[in-house]
Amino acid sequence: MFIVEGPDGSGKTTLANKIAKGFNAKIFHAGGPPESREDILERIEFQFKQFGSILDRASLITEHVYGPVLRGRSVLEPNEYKRLIQRYVDQGWILIYCRPSIEVLLRYVKEEMDRVIRDEGKSYKREVHFIRVRANMPSIVSMYDRRISEARNLGMGVFDYVRNQSPV
Repeated sequence: MFIVEGPDGSGKTTLANKIAKGFNAKIFHAGGPPESREDILERIEFQFKQFGSILDRASLITEHVYGPVLRGRSVLEPNEYKRLIQRYVDQGWILIYCRPSIEVLLRYVKEEMDRVIRDEGKSYKREVHFIRVRANMPSIVSMYDRRISEARNLGMGVFDYVRNQSPV
């Protein structure tokens, strides 16, 4: 049914919860970074089977944004992206692109990093993730813009959602 996609702090989960409540639908979260190519393909196949639900991130899109920016490459090939996006299109998924300003995203990531450190204690892995996301936010947003544009060009119904303030 709906894929809610966008950078960390863009309001995806808040919006996905509202949509799920309105449609009385289940929400599925993409999970953390994939461990391997097989892991991401399994997640994508699982998500294809959830039509009628809300996806809080599509693993395919997220991997093709965060993989190149944070790891230097995606675990999937570029031609796989187009082929798999076409499957979402063919199934009738609708994509909602959450894209606030970079300033809002940077503020959210800093606030969230501070909250995690305060509430959960120092976690090297999470702290490094936030630092890398914050340092690369302009590249992440640019990559999202490109991937969402490609999905539109392949015929996916895309709606833009802009959150103008930090959710924290």
